[in-house]
Amino acid sequence: AIGESAFANCADVKGIIISKTVTDIGNRAFYKCSSLENVILPEKVSSVEFQCFYECTNLKSIYIGCDQMVYIPISFANSCESLEYVRLPYRVRIIGKNAFTGCNIKVIDTKMTEKMWETVNKENFDTANIKINFKQ
Repeated sequence: AIGESAFANCADVKGIIISKTVTDIGNRAFYKCSSLENVILPEKVSSVEFQCFYECTNLKSIYIGCDQMVYIPISFANSCESLEYVRLPYRVRIIGKNAFTGCNIKVIDTKMTEKMWETVNKENFDTANIKINFKQ
């Protein structure tokens, strides 16, 4: 596990490689890591907590590799103004309030079908101007 606030406010961290054995990432683990650019969450990361990537202003992409993850937490990547790409898990059913507020997401890849996407609770997540690639 990566604990709560483990790398919070680490302004010099540009990239991270998360071990393939990590299963959980705590609250605010990468909170305000303003230089962080790209994140790949490996297949075993099935739990990510509140404000994990909050205000990572240079974050461009988040790839969530665990298709078992069902919940994207509240304010997950809130205020990540450079965020343009997200890969969402196949089994995600809830995208928490303000998970991607203040982001500029242009593309979402997912293995979901359009019908499955329609059933996801997307509280405050406006996808009107986002290209969603299904079955990716």
